Amino acid sequence: MRVWTYIDGFNLYYYAIRDSGYKWLNLKELSQVAMLAGTLVEKLKDYTARVSGASDPDQPRRQHIYFVSR
Repeated sequence: MRVWTYIDGFNLYYYAIRDSGYKWLNLKELSQVAMLAGTLVEKLKDYTARVSGASDPDQPRRQHIYFVSR
């Protein structure tokens, strides 16, 4: 079976990744690992909100680096 995966990046980060050691996450690989055997992640769409930098002025720069590195 082939699937398309949709990810809410903002919630994924704040509820699953932020306090872990995993800051640079391969979303397609994560999706593939979460699927049943024989399932192929054909396409991945991820959506998120831009961070403001109010609490950490460097946050928007790091987010931009993540966006362009994918």
